[in-house]
Amino acid sequence: KTYFENEAQGYMLATSVKGHGTGQHPDMFVGDDLQDAQAAASAQERLTTREWYKNTLATRGAGRGIRKVVIMQRLNEEDIAAYLLDLGFEHLMLPMRFDPTRFPFGYNGNDVGWLDPREEDGEWAWSEQ
Repeated sequence: KTYFENEAQGYMLATSVKGHGTGQHPDMFVGDDLQDAQAAASAQERLTTREWYKNTLATRGAGRGIRKVVIMQRLNEEDIAAYLLDLGFEHLMLPMRFDPTRFPFGYNGNDVGWLDPREEDGEWAWSEQ
């Protein structure tokens, strides 16, 4: 199933890179791992993902200034994350282990408003893991 609707007339459309999306005009876009490691290793796949984003997703809800969030690990200097950063996406990096020498006052130099609550060197982001 790729389309889910709730009682308040909200919906979620699940798709994949190169999948459908044309004709949809969401209030928010959340992309999770737009490229896997194999796709990011291929120059052609990186280009294909970029073109799919530019020609399909970038125009969805653009007139309304929708929120766009992409969650992924960096896989290549020319991956889709690099392209989105060039477009002006805000970069929020959440390291698995806290490094006070890298972020001595927490990572709050972003417009997102997030502050790392960890204080101890090496402290895990999710201690149960």
